[in-house]
Formats: sequence, structure tokens, C-alpha cells
Amino acid sequence: GGSSCGKMAELCDALDREGARFETRRLPSGHGDYEWVLADGSPAAHEVVLPLIVERKGCLDVSASMRDGRWRRQQAAMEARNASEFGGAATIEYLLEGDVSKTKHTCAACAALPGGGGVGGCPTDGWPTVAAVEEELRRAEATYKVTRTASIAHTAAHLAVEQRRLQLLRPQQPQQTRRPEPRAHASSPTRASPVRGAAEPPPTPPTARAEQLAEVQPPP
Repeated sequence: GGSSCGKMAELCDALDREGARFETRRLPSGHGDYEWVLADGSPAAHEVVLPLIVERKGCLDVSASMRDGRWRRQQAAMEARNASEFGGAATIEYLLEGDVSKTKHTCAACAALPGGGGVGGCPTDGWPTVAAVEEELRRAEATYKVTRTASIAHTAAHLAVEQRRLQLLRPQQPQQTRRPEPRAHASSPTRASPVRGAAEPPPTPPTARAEQLAEVQPPP
């Protein structure tokens, strides 16, 4: 999601605290920042990618990607992957982190400009205005699934809830065969090689059905 390595580490720590199973991998263009797979847990795990493409954006990320054109290119890449790999049946979800109003840039040059100042920098330097960012986010909400989160901790809580929801939907297997477990793949902002942990413990079945995603609340 346009994050630094420090932000990536912070998110991984938050996912660990939520008890979410995940791996960091290099994800190709169009895969978003997170994808979900069913994996059977064997050493050479058979994986099935689920039709859910998740892109995380902070407010400054949205502004910067609007400025350099990545915003629309990323959307086109996700839509193309949805069409080619899932026949258009995948859900494309944006996790929008933070509050646009709290990232407003003000200076003498943009104070007199319409649109409420810039986000990330002055509009005279090519940065979009607050009004332009908010309009683009409304367009995204009309086109894609959008979940707003208040912080990295809230984003991790949302991803953990989504994993538990998918866990309840996994297909039934014979008792002697380990059932696939949904696992998140988080894209590394440095595009590092895939990182796999040590042998993973057997999955723990969820104890309660997850709440609706729109109702996820930030942790205290």
C-alpha cells in the first residue's frame, strides 16, 4: 500500500497480535497488496487463490498515486486480472486508511486556491486538492468495495476478521485429510523475495462467526 519497510513491519506485528496467518511474498501487478489462498499445509503446499483482490491505501498514498497516474493504472491492472483469472467474479476491495482532512497541506501558495488545499503537498506542485481526493474516493466507493480503517492496527483487525470469515467458508474434506486453510499473502513494499516461516502449527478452528466487515471496530 505504498508503505515504507517500517510500516510493513508494523503491519506484520499487528497481524501477529491478531493471530492471523500470513506470508510476505512478491505479488505481481494486478494482485493488490493482499491476496488469499487455500493451502493444504503440506511441505509442497497446493494453493488455490481466492477471488478477492485487496489494495491498501493511506490518504497520502492515494494522493501520490493520483499525482503520478498509478491510481488509475493499478485499478486497470486489478480489473484486468479479475477478468482474466476470475472471469470478473472477484471482489476488488480498497482498504482506505486514515482521514483525508488530517493530511491537508496548507501554505501561502495554496491558501487562496479552491478545493481546500492540497493532500501531500501544494496543488501548485501538482498535488491533488482535498476536494479532488475526496471526489476520487467517492468514485472508488461507487465502483469497488471500500472499507475505511483508522490505523494500521485497525487494518490488521479487519484482515484478521476476513481470514476468519473465509475460514468458515472453506470446503469440507475427508477427516483424515487436513482441510485447506485461508492464508493471507501480504505484498512487500520493497518487492523482496517470498519469506516463509518455520513449520506452521495445525489450524485452530474459529470459535465464533466473524462480524460483518463493515462493523469492524478499531482495537482500543
